[in-house]
Amino acid sequence: MLKAAEASLVKAGEKPADAALRLGVKDIAGLRVPKTPTGKTSGASMHCFGLAVDIDHDNNPFIGNADKPTKKKPEGGASIQIIAHASLLLGGAARDPLRAPPGINGHETDSKEDRKARAERADEQWKLLNADSVLVQQYLSMTSDQLDTSVADRLPALTAWQQLQTAEPVQDDKHKKKKKKASHLPWVEHVSDPAWWRDQHERDIKQSGSGDFGRGSTSDAKKFGFMTLQEEVVKALVMAGLSWGGAYKGDKDIMHFDLRTGSIGGRPIV
Repeated sequence: MLKAAEASLVKAGEKPADAALRLGVKDIAGLRVPKTPTGKTSGASMHCFGLAVDIDHDNNPFIGNADKPTKKKPEGGASIQIIAHASLLLGGAARDPLRAPPGINGHETDSKEDRKARAERADEQWKLLNADSVLVQQYLSMTSDQLDTSVADRLPALTAWQQLQTAEPVQDDKHKKKKKKASHLPWVEHVSDPAWWRDQHERDIKQSGSGDFGRGSTSDAKKFGFMTLQEEVVKALVMAGLSWGGAYKGDKDIMHFDLRTGSIGGRPIV
């Protein structure tokens, strides 16, 4: 399967090393000693069977591993917060990187038709993650003056978004349900305050090397965002029959690809 993916990625006249340079692929990790899957407490990693690869671990993190939101910290760790802040300020809405990917019905066999459907869905998901990754890179690279200008320009939109998030739910008279209190992330109350953005931006820059964004020696969200995987690499590997961790329903293991249509099953095919 990897040979098939490589064949589709290497252009005429290129050597595999040339293609890797063009596509920005620097490191590929595969087989490893027996261990549980990252983020799990039981089972065996697909890497132990030689059925998985991780590409450029440092700058294609497993988001939701260390930074998963909890009851005590619903806003999540550093990576979750930074993506939300960057996408709100520069993209108009705070996006959750752990949101489910575009839907797909069926297509769980190893047929060419099903591989193509999964590759198309992976491509849609790559576009969504890449858009957020670009915003993170731009946000973390802003000077204080650039930040102040962006906040000032977007203040009406930020205030409107804040009001929408903090609005009380409408009473359901038909079913006589009790009105629940508005539920929102703690920082939502501050997004219309320019001073909060200045302080938060400094904190986000400092924490951009921690949590799921700081798992490797060359991790640098300020320079790369949180994804360096190229679109055609993702499409080629999924089309070859692998599942991509960036298309998981919850946590996003962006570096990870594995084979789920082989003899070791039991995991959702994505």
